[in-house]
Amino acid sequence: MALSRTRISCLFAVLSVLVPCALSQAGVTVGLHFVEGQDEPIDFLTIPPFEPAQFIQPWQVTGPQTQFVADGAFEAGTEQEVRRAIISEVRTKFYSIPTPTGYALDADFLPQKVSGPGSVNVLLGKHNIEYHQWFGYTMVGGGLGEINGESNAAVSIDRIDSMLSVDFTEFDYALNAVANVAAHEVGHLFGLEHVWADEGAPGWQPGDPVVTNPYDVMATAQSGLPDSGWIEDNIFTTVPGTQPGGYSSVSLLIEQVGLRLIGDLDFDNDVDNADLGAAGGEFTGAGGSGKVYSDGDMDFDGDVDNADLGVLGGAFTGALAGNLTDSGTLADLIYNFVTGNVQLDPSEAAGGVICSFQFENDAGTFVPAEYISLFRTGWFGGPFEEATTLVVGDTDGMWAGFNVTTDLGDIFPAGMDLEGLEAYLTTAVYTGALGSGQQEIDLLLIPEPATLALLGLGGLGTLLARRRRRPPIAALPDACPP
Repeated sequence: MALSRTRISCLFAVLSVLVPCALSQAGVTVGLHFVEGQDEPIDFLTIPPFEPAQFIQPWQVTGPQTQFVADGAFEAGTEQEVRRAIISEVRTKFYSIPTPTGYALDADFLPQKVSGPGSVNVLLGKHNIEYHQWFGYTMVGGGLGEINGESNAAVSIDRIDSMLSVDFTEFDYALNAVANVAAHEVGHLFGLEHVWADEGAPGWQPGDPVVTNPYDVMATAQSGLPDSGWIEDNIFTTVPGTQPGGYSSVSLLIEQVGLRLIGDLDFDNDVDNADLGAAGGEFTGAGGSGKVYSDGDMDFDGDVDNADLGVLGGAFTGALAGNLTDSGTLADLIYNFVTGNVQLDPSEAAGGVICSFQFENDAGTFVPAEYISLFRTGWFGGPFEEATTLVVGDTDGMWAGFNVTTDLGDIFPAGMDLEGLEAYLTTAVYTGALGSGQQEIDLLLIPEPATLALLGLGGLGTLLARRRRRPPIAALPDACPP
C-alpha cells in the first residue's frame, strides 16, 4: 500500500500540530540510527517559509559539553554504552505493552538505518537550524526527501539536553528523556496522536481523557506535559478514547502494527522445530550482540542465549498446532546456604522434567569452576552450556530434559537466607516439557538457618524453606479493547 506524503508535526514549542497519517501495514522494521560522520538530509521536515534543505548532524550524547554529562547522568558511560541503553529503552516501550497471552507487537527494532516499504527510520543527532524549537519531527511516506514508501523521524537530542528546565542527575532521567521522544515519534508514524496530560493545556475540551501517573508516551508540552514529565518512564497507556476512533494508545498500536506469535521466527503461525533450529543456529550466549527477534532474541537484549531458547521451548506448539499452554507447576532450586551448593528438582515441573534453565546475578559471584556439567544428559553440556561468574545455564537441544534431582555444584556464594537469595538472582527461569511455558523457579533453602540456630544443630537432614516466586512469565494481561 502506498503511503501518502503527509507531514506530522511533533514540535516542542512554536509550530502548529498537523493530523497524522496512519500506517495500515503490519510487520514494521524500525531503524534507530545515530548520525555519524556527516550531515544527513531531512528534507521531509521542511515547513514553509523555512529553508528547503535541513540536516541532522552528528552529536555526541556523552560529550563533556552536554547537560547530560554536566549534571552527572551520562558522566560514567561511554558513547556506545549510552546509545545501546537508549535503543534498548525505546524497544522496551513497544515490547512491554499489554498484549494477549503468547503474542507481541509485530515490529523489529534495529540499531541501524533500514529501507524499503513499511520501514521507519529514526535519525538521532543535532538539528542544524537553531531557531527551530523542537525535540522531534516525523514524516510518513517520505524517505529523506524522496517518496519511496519509507517513513522517517528526526530526534534532536541536543534540544532535549539543553531546553528542558530539569536536572539530569540520574542516568534514567536522561535515558527516559531521549527514549520518550524517540518512541513518541515512532508512535506518530503508526498513527498515534498527542494525549492530554493536563486539563489546563490549550485546546483541551471537557470530556477529553487526561492521562497521568504514568504519563502516556504520546503526551507532549502542547498537551500539558511538564518538563519534569519528559524524564519519567512514560508508557503507551490503555485509557480508551485518547486516540482516534475511541482507541487507547496500546490498542491503536496493536491495530496498526499487528501482533505476532511469540517464538514464531519464520512467521508461519506456529512455534516448531524450524523456529528452535533457527534460534540455535544464531546462539551467541549471554553478552552477545547484534541479534534481533527474528534471530531468536526473545528478550530483546541483543543476544541469543539460554533464556531465549527457554522461551522458545516454552512456547512450542509443533507444526500448525497453534495453542500455547501453561503448566501451573513449578520446579525447585534447592540451595544449601552452608556450602553454596545448588540442585534442581524437576518433579513439580511440567512433565516432571527440566529441559532448559538459566540463572543470572549482577554481582558476578557465581563460581563456574565448581559447576558440574550435565554432559551426556540428553544434549545438555553442548554448545548452549554457559557457566560464568554472571550466568549459569544450559538447554537440552533434544528437549528431553532430566527427570531426577540434579546437582549443579557449589556454584552460589554461601550464607544467603531466602530473602537474600531471591534478591541475588536477577534471573532464575526454567522450561519443563516442550510447550509448557518458561517459568520462574521456586527457591528452597537447606538447611533452614533459623531452625539450626535455634536448635544449635548442624546435621538435622533436609529442612526446607519455600518461597513462591512470581507468576509465569507468559501470564500477560489481555490488551484493552477499543
